[in-house]
Amino acid sequence: MTTVTVDGMTFGDGLPWVLTDLGGWLDGPPVRGQKIDRPVDHGGFAIPALRGGRVVTVEAYVEGSSPADVGEVSDQLSGVLADGEFGELTVTRNDGQTTSASVQIDAAPMVGWFPHVNAVAAQLQFYAPDPLRYGPTQNLTTTFPELVGGLEFDLFTDGAGTDVGWLDFGEAGSSGRVTVDNPGTAPATPQFQVSGPIPSFEIVHVETGARLTFSRALSADEVLLIDSATGLVALGDAAVDYSGYLTRAEWFSIPRKGSATIAFVPLGADGTGSLTVIHRAAWW
Repeated sequence: MTTVTVDGMTFGDGLPWVLTDLGGWLDGPPVRGQKIDRPVDHGGFAIPALRGGRVVTVEAYVEGSSPADVGEVSDQLSGVLADGEFGELTVTRNDGQTTSASVQIDAAPMVGWFPHVNAVAAQLQFYAPDPLRYGPTQNLTTTFPELVGGLEFDLFTDGAGTDVGWLDFGEAGSSGRVTVDNPGTAPATPQFQVSGPIPSFEIVHVETGARLTFSRALSADEVLLIDSATGLVALGDAAVDYSGYLTRAEWFSIPRKGSATIAFVPLGADGTGSLTVIHRAAWW
């Protein structure tokens, strides 16, 4: 069963709305490029084939129990993303994969009302300027590397005299690293949320050595967001630009069908803050 959800409405087999067609979602996004012939020679110039925005068409059918039901459904359809703003369109395939995109309405909803059978057929068309489809958000959190623990004495106690009946090695340490997986078919660009109190720090892509170096300490009530897709470096809800403190910006992505290990490294006295990697797998 494939289902489509947008602006509070869900279309799918076995639901009140039966999904009859989904165009432009399972296909690859359109390709755009310019073909230029070589002057006075055979062949042409090789120009990258880039992907354009994605147009998604949802066709569905519903039966009501009364004309009033059908009229209410028609009203709902005409109001889908009617404010012109972007909304989230989410598709769950029958193999369990769930992906989403930010879309706006691309054409007026086409609604066919069949009052003699209390039914409505509809076609909705959306436009996603970002051609990628994204999986659910994953948050992975770590602190600075921390070496703690070790065998507690007296043996077979918790170190405070209580007999636990086994060798107790105390608290587990922190590697200061997280590993992010991207099962998608496109490179994924993570966000980094850093919470104080911490000194200046680096975020390191372990496999390549690429670094993001932030040269300012954060206090206990400060939260910094670094977005590797847009280059945004913002502090707090006010979204104050702090990109000037990003003294080294070697941006990296999570490779398609791959993974990346990300290290959180202090540049000064240790702190008790944390790094959260906010990640969504990406598909073309």
